[in-house]
Amino acid sequence: MASHPAASPPPPVPESIHALDHEIRSHWPSIQHLLTELLDITPPARDAPLTHHSTPQDITRIRRWARPGPPQPLETVIGEARAIFDHRVRINHPLFFGFIPSGTIQLSWVGDMLMAAFNAHGGGRKVGLGPCVVEEELLRWLAARLGLPARTAGGVFVSGGSVANLMSIAVARDQKLDGDRQAARGVIYLSERAHYAVAKMARVLGFVDRQIHRVRCSEAFELDVEDLKEQLVADRRQGLVPFMIVATCGYTETGTGDPVEDLADIARRESLWLHVDGAYGASMALSHAHAHLVAGLGAADSVAWDAHKWLFSSFGCGMLLARDRDHLRSTFGVHSELMDQQSGGLSEQPEPWDLSVELTRPARAMSLWFMLRVLGEERIGRMIDYGIYMADSVQARLQAREGWEILTTAKRGIVTFRYNPGPCSEEDLDGVNTTISDTLVEDNLAGIFSVRVSGVVSLRVCCITTRLSEEDIDRLIQQIDMTAKEVTKHF
Repeated sequence: MASHPAASPPPPVPESIHALDHEIRSHWPSIQHLLTELLDITPPARDAPLTHHSTPQDITRIRRWARPGPPQPLETVIGEARAIFDHRVRINHPLFFGFIPSGTIQLSWVGDMLMAAFNAHGGGRKVGLGPCVVEEELLRWLAARLGLPARTAGGVFVSGGSVANLMSIAVARDQKLDGDRQAARGVIYLSERAHYAVAKMARVLGFVDRQIHRVRCSEAFELDVEDLKEQLVADRRQGLVPFMIVATCGYTETGTGDPVEDLADIARRESLWLHVDGAYGASMALSHAHAHLVAGLGAADSVAWDAHKWLFSSFGCGMLLARDRDHLRSTFGVHSELMDQQSGGLSEQPEPWDLSVELTRPARAMSLWFMLRVLGEERIGRMIDYGIYMADSVQARLQAREGWEILTTAKRGIVTFRYNPGPCSEEDLDGVNTTISDTLVEDNLAGIFSVRVSGVVSLRVCCITTRLSEEDIDRLIQQIDMTAKEVTKHF
């Protein structure tokens, strides 16, 4: 009989691991102190700078820190982390109104800490039963608020709107196109002002630019239904296969939304999939005073929704909701003896890994659940309503001042406007308003960016923060007005 060499003894647990445990415990008071300081970082104080003007020396130092190198004391690395994060635009600052600002509240990152500390596998019930049940039930509650059917609706938490939109296109393809030959002729329709992430995700899935048809926007800055109808007729005549309409609930530039119910009627008649990119605007479904403005979302086949936009969560918390959760499973559920063996078998609901592109995934739902559970339905609704009210206040104060034009009225917390002091060319007006924005940001006065609306440069405020008072708005408008008058002197 052949002899086998004796197995080598396993290596001992490195002493450095035990030392690390001891170091963390010995420095725990410093970590607790850091947590206390973080309360003032989310959000920053009004007098904190919006941005840090970084020097080449700063970047060189950060590059040096980026490489692990020899072990460093925990407190030293905490200090380095603070210095690194200082080089950012504070998009959760009360005076930052660009993009869709992050209105993150402290409860959100406390929920993130709990999620990370327990590090539960959010892919299936057998390994993460509690968090999976919470995700399932929370999504059911959110779907009901959108008006999706209780019996069939469901969804999954994802990293954000980009992934949610990607997944919706994949599901629409599988439900509405018959094989590769039709896929090569399939057409997706979205407005000319739809978020670029939608077209980007379509390309990731193999749809080329000629299969992504842009529909013009009406004067109300929403998808023109008549133009869509004309394109559908023309495209079918050319042998193309329309299969999906992507509507927007909350355009980034103007806050407007597409006529979802009208588009749903077209989708039903034409046997198309209707997806709504509600990454920003879907949160209005939880509003007390304005939920009726998004009542049509229940007619969609799928909806993308970001909690890290208007539900005050930290980044990385989005959702895809579907009218029929089985459509998600038909696209993302793959038979595997290994995964079938690992399924919990404790619910008729599909496992989260069967509804998503992800297998290993964090229990994202727990972070949002934690925050919503503490806030309660009443308070979260009032927080959303507050942002809408403050945008209305910005608009009213601008209208009361000479030289200011409202280009798009306040909708979903967004208003666009420009300074027009008098006879001036459109080119100069564009330059004036671009410079106003640049000056406000550069001087750390306000994070107000410029956008092009109706062919002209405008200033845009997305006012969804809960941290501003009427007095703050008064000071803000006064500062904007003073900056505009100073800038105009140089044109």
